[in-house]
Amino acid sequence: MDQTVQYIPIGPKNLANIYPSVPWKDVEEYYVEVTNLESAVVATTPHYFIEDGAASEDETYRLHFLNGLGAIDAISFIQAEENYEVKSSSWQKPLSVPLVKSDGGMNRFGVQANETYKVTSVFSEDVIKWLKELFRSPSVWLEWKGTQGQPDDYLPVLLKDATYNTLKTEDRYVYLLTVEFQLSNTDITIRN
Repeated sequence: MDQTVQYIPIGPKNLANIYPSVPWKDVEEYYVEVTNLESAVVATTPHYFIEDGAASEDETYRLHFLNGLGAIDAISFIQAEENYEVKSSSWQKPLSVPLVKSDGGMNRFGVQANETYKVTSVFSEDVIKWLKELFRSPSVWLEWKGTQGQPDDYLPVLLKDATYNTLKTEDRYVYLLTVEFQLSNTDITIRN
């Protein structure tokens, strides 16, 4: 028996390309069945529930990550906090003669700036094992909605090291998970 892994495009964006007539904004739940040439079902996905808009699309962050099997999984979070972190060094320029008041003596160099995000979501205990794959994943990307005519894309991010509570004694079956990450590439700064 041939035992190979088959990838089934089950995300709404993938299915929208295959079934363009389906109004995906109105779909609340769906599942996918794969059939053979004799119409026998050979694979069925679980039921997927599309969020009902509790958070606006602008507040939702979707992270894609390399899982333990070498495939890509995705998970959605709600934005909790965004910070803009700036680091630099400074240097002092010698004074000129005659003194020019508008000519600064102290300047910054090596300026590095980057967005840092803290996102959160609620999960049940039965998915904690799967979430551990996100926590230890070496490659994570943020789903980015294209702007100014650019197509949608995936931006590489760096998860911050953290300790996650994966088993608790009180309120055991509901877990509020907060993940912090920053964009893998810093903002481009004019060099002086």
